[in-house]
Amino acid sequence: SNDTLTKNLEIKSGLTVTPTPTPTPTSTPAPTSVIAPSSVTIGWYKGFSGQPAVGTYQMAISFLYSSNISDVQSFRLYLKKPGESSFSPVATFVNPSSIGSTCSGDIYSGEWKMRNCTTSGGGYWQIFGPLGPSSSYSTGEYNAYITAISNSGVEGSASAIARNIV
Repeated sequence: SNDTLTKNLEIKSGLTVTPTPTPTPTSTPAPTSVIAPSSVTIGWYKGFSGQPAVGTYQMAISFLYSSNISDVQSFRLYLKKPGESSFSPVATFVNPSSIGSTCSGDIYSGEWKMRNCTTSGGGYWQIFGPLGPSSSYSTGEYNAYITAISNSGVEGSASAIARNIV
């Protein structure tokens, strides 16, 4: 055993062997992963008088995030449109903890925007695609999933895939 070996070394060499203590971490490291968003749904808004404009359509994706939002650097949206064989990242929303939770602030990623409605409007996050006429959206099945990216830059697991047929 190690104790016997240590005692034999001490006796034969006349030296005392002292194990080096393991240092105690001084701070808790930042999380390297985050949980997947849940309850992802895809819907469509049809324009009416006011916003969005009459004759336009807009994809709307909602999801829940039940962990600490301060651990999240960004959310990333992946989309597979009708006729496509794989998902593509279409929007990354940086610093989601910077917006309020009452549907009153937006984060933009290109033509896409995201808002946080967790304390009003049903307790969810919303992502809206660009406005366009019906001809800008192909007929068929749309699929989407969302990931969270931790403050240390690690992309977490994908949410379940949401589907909607137009």
